[in-house]
Amino acid sequence: MSKQPNARPAAPRKREPQCSLPASDGEPDRAAGRSVRRLIRPKRGRSSLARQMPTPRLYTATIIYADGSLMIQAFHASVAHHHAQVVQRLRSRFGDDVVGIAELRCGFFPATPIAAAIVPPAVADMIREIERNCTTPSALAFAVDIEQRIEI
Repeated sequence: MSKQPNARPAAPRKREPQCSLPASDGEPDRAAGRSVRRLIRPKRGRSSLARQMPTPRLYTATIIYADGSLMIQAFHASVAHHHAQVVQRLRSRFGDDVVGIAELRCGFFPATPIAAAIVPPAVADMIREIERNCTTPSALAFAVDIEQRIEI
């Protein structure tokens, strides 16, 4: 069988969600000779709103910026539902020029050079604790900014 040059690949079939079928009470299906089973809905344990909102995570950002008269080394950590929220916080704190060079990460990595240089060990421990429990209501308000700025 030869392939046609402009033939489209077959569209992938949509997979139906798998649900368990409980044993029926025994109503036989007269046409097929088998018992009829009711399709039950799986238990999800969350409302539809909870499924739409991503879980909060700890995001960290490092900024190293230098021009002729200014040098900035900064570290930021905060809990957010989406990385765009962290970008907005960085924009309001450091300005539009600095946001483009910020390195944004999900999670805390204390071995990064800027974090090792300017984040004190006690603050690093606190950030690790928040990262482990970032779904608590108090963690949603968590934000840390550590900055070294040299102006000439």
